[in-house]
Amino acid sequence: MSSKTTSGQSGCSISGTPCRRRTKPRASARRRSPSFSSAIASAASTPPLCSIHCARPLKVAAGTDESASAHVTTLIACIRLVNRQLKQAHHRLDGLTASLIATAQVEPGQKKQHDVEILASLPGVGRVVLATLLAEAFDALQRRDYAALRSLTGVAPVTKRSGKSCIVVRRQACHDRLANAMYHWARVAVQHDLTSHLKYAALRSRGHSHGRVLRSVADRLLAVACAMLKTGTTFDPSLAAQKSAC
Repeated sequence: MSSKTTSGQSGCSISGTPCRRRTKPRASARRRSPSFSSAIASAASTPPLCSIHCARPLKVAAGTDESASAHVTTLIACIRLVNRQLKQAHHRLDGLTASLIATAQVEPGQKKQHDVEILASLPGVGRVVLATLLAEAFDALQRRDYAALRSLTGVAPVTKRSGKSCIVVRRQACHDRLANAMYHWARVAVQHDLTSHLKYAALRSRGHSHGRVLRSVADRLLAVACAMLKTGTTFDPSLAAQKSAC
């Protein structure tokens, strides 16, 4: 029994069933990403920046230049207004903190303490951080409660235990404004305080993230602030350098 071949087919099997033709891959499948050489060639064919600047300017509709100029003028006025309001707010904050120092009067026989001066002497504490601490954590500062300050500001981690597992995560239940103030306090202190900078570098070398290290730096700064408030002394950079050297 002879095997028949079907027209248009390349061949068939012994039983007469036609074989499947090998189809060519699609054009999208044959496409490949451009090679490095083609990328270099396309970059070389790109006109330089100087030629773009020297080219003829783009033609726009009539009145486009005037409308753009008017919009930019409005934006400049808004920016100047915001800057003026920021300066007024900063001046107001400075006046309020200065009034706290002037009115820090206590009864006879009690120790006079200037919390504003002590906190302002710490590295990294500016007018906004100082105002946030005095406004949002006043009770904890009056009690010199280090544990409460750690919880309010969010620098104290949370330990989760379940069976044999123990996970330490960031504290989410905290005061948002205080957490933001502590972040900027630690960030600026790392740039200006040697001890904070060394602590930051040591923790970063151990693989901790930037935010995790700044919370550790802020935790140390809170401990220093509570100790200074208890003793009634301001920050002394030379004393801190001597302790770090020892």
